[in-house]
Amino acid sequence: MSLINSDGYIDRATSNLHSFSLSGGYYDSKQFIRAVILSGKEKTYQAWYGISQDSLKSNRTYNPAGEYYDASGNLHYYEDQTDNYQQDYYQLFYSRTLNKNLTANIALHYTKGNGYYEEFKPMESFADYGLTNVSIGDTSISESDIIRQKWLSNDFYGLTWSFDYKKELIDIKFGGAANKYVGKHYREIISAGIYPASTFPYTYYEDEATKTDVNFFLKATYQVSEKLSVTGDLQQRLVDYNFTKNSTDASAKATLNFFNPKAGLTYQSTSKNKFYFFVGLGHKEPVRDDYLVSTPSTRPDPESMVDYELGYNYNAKKIAITLNAYYMDYQNQLILTGQINDVGEYIRENVKNSYRAGLETEIQYQFTKDLLLNANITVSENKIKTYNEYTYDADTYDQIINSYKNTTIAFSPSVISAVELNYTLLKNIMVAVSTKYVGKQYLDNTTNENSVLDSYFIGNLSGSYKVPVKGIKSLELKFMLNNIFDKMYSANGYTYNDYSSGTRNDYNYFYPQAGINWLGGITLKF
Repeated sequence: MSLINSDGYIDRATSNLHSFSLSGGYYDSKQFIRAVILSGKEKTYQAWYGISQDSLKSNRTYNPAGEYYDASGNLHYYEDQTDNYQQDYYQLFYSRTLNKNLTANIALHYTKGNGYYEEFKPMESFADYGLTNVSIGDTSISESDIIRQKWLSNDFYGLTWSFDYKKELIDIKFGGAANKYVGKHYREIISAGIYPASTFPYTYYEDEATKTDVNFFLKATYQVSEKLSVTGDLQQRLVDYNFTKNSTDASAKATLNFFNPKAGLTYQSTSKNKFYFFVGLGHKEPVRDDYLVSTPSTRPDPESMVDYELGYNYNAKKIAITLNAYYMDYQNQLILTGQINDVGEYIRENVKNSYRAGLETEIQYQFTKDLLLNANITVSENKIKTYNEYTYDADTYDQIINSYKNTTIAFSPSVISAVELNYTLLKNIMVAVSTKYVGKQYLDNTTNENSVLDSYFIGNLSGSYKVPVKGIKSLELKFMLNNIFDKMYSANGYTYNDYSSGTRNDYNYFYPQAGINWLGGITLKF
């Protein structure tokens, strides 16, 4: 069981989360069956709008959510401007050894989610919600303050299965999965000024999306020699997507068929040195929001990517080093535009040709049995070969198209690194010091220096103490001191732009992160 509470760094961004998990199983020499139940529920005050660049300097914790003024011009904040959601998981696993070489596996799952977010909307037009005007005498009232809730009720269920065959030099896995997701969205007004309470809840919007996902795969690893092994992986994936809105509106339907082959070589030259090469083709379909924010003529296409990787691993008694070079060649990559919709979700679009290339390095060094160092760094280049930006003239509202060559993909830093030093004292006390660096990121895909997330470097300190207590398997006290250098930074943001009188105007918004902050916890095991 877990319980997490916070008063939040952003104004009113409180959170209250709790969850539990329960599992049990039966095992014998040839088979096992295991059941798992998990459930979690959260209530958080909305803080997803971001703040302007000016507010970032003058009032970095400002939160516009729930803000409104009364008739006298006094500022208020709606108390229940909150997000509320619960998700329950039910899982059943079964595995049986059929003979010394063959094992069969199957898993069933069902996930139920349900929740809403509530918001106060001042002086909204009744017509926008399908409500008629209210007449009092000779006066027709067409708008008032309203309180609305946007609901999501979703079901996700299915099964996965596989047969694992191992014999001497070969390892074969054959299996598949069949899953279905049903997401129902609806919006209700629960209060609207002078309308009588008996009118509500009033449903003014409904949509439903279903996604059926079926796949089959065959994966094999063959030990060609003592030092060389080859791996092949073939997957066929079928996706059927349906979206309907308000029953009478045009629906969206997509049936997608993906073939995803992969292959790799591994060469173990010595007990300490290993080289590998991998190449694979992958596909990814648009998600519900990609369809929702588009029209039939602008529906996004699925993206495809060929991934090439070449790596080296050195593993000795005290030190382990991994080097991995990659090149990801995309067609129709679905990337963030830098803009968000009305609930803070990012909008994506296809770009025809783009790539991500980089070098990843990981090092682990054991100074002593109690002192361990972990470090990693990724240096990358993330580019769009040709990008067309669609904006508008704020004076005439005419569309403006700007074309760019070899621009940097939004939210793609060229350098990311982390270092962590762990020290164990007296077997039951652990202390860790860690740092993280994230390089500069652009908020859109035009490499616009006026819309940038600055690079940041932060440090954290954490520790734990296992207290010996009779009758309890484990009592552990945990403590984290985050951002110990009190760095004022933003980890995310979004941007809009337009042109007025021939001048480009950029409107940047940011999600500021807390300065020095702490988290304490207790873990009990019985």
